[in-house]
Amino acid sequence: MPTGTPDSDCPDAAVETSLADPGAAPIDLAILRRYTMDDKALQKEILDLFAGQLDVLLKSLHAAATTEDWFRAAHTLKGSARAVGATLLASALEDAETLSDVQDTGRRQVLLDRLEAEAGSVRAFILSPNS
Repeated sequence: MPTGTPDSDCPDAAVETSLADPGAAPIDLAILRRYTMDDKALQKEILDLFAGQLDVLLKSLHAAATTEDWFRAAHTLKGSARAVGATLLASALEDAETLSDVQDTGRRQVLLDRLEAEAGSVRAFILSPNS
């Protein structure tokens, strides 16, 4: 695992918490607008690209055979999520980065369940006609 990553001393309670704010939009449009200088076509293109990357990197997390593979996929997706304003997903990915042993199947599953829930919200938002 890369140097400076959190270890398993992180309490599982942080991982098992429900979504941070059930009323929050999966994508913070203020962040996306600032990033794209409020260009609607560019926003759509970026969100479409992110949706594709989201699926690929979630598959990488599911398939991760080593803790390094897990961390790399979580870290990459976290950066992309932050860039497009998917702050709740980015927060879940930050928690995922703390997994210190990919063989800890119980904690890994809790993390994957949370990531899938957040990713589902993001996908639905991207596919909605108002995004």
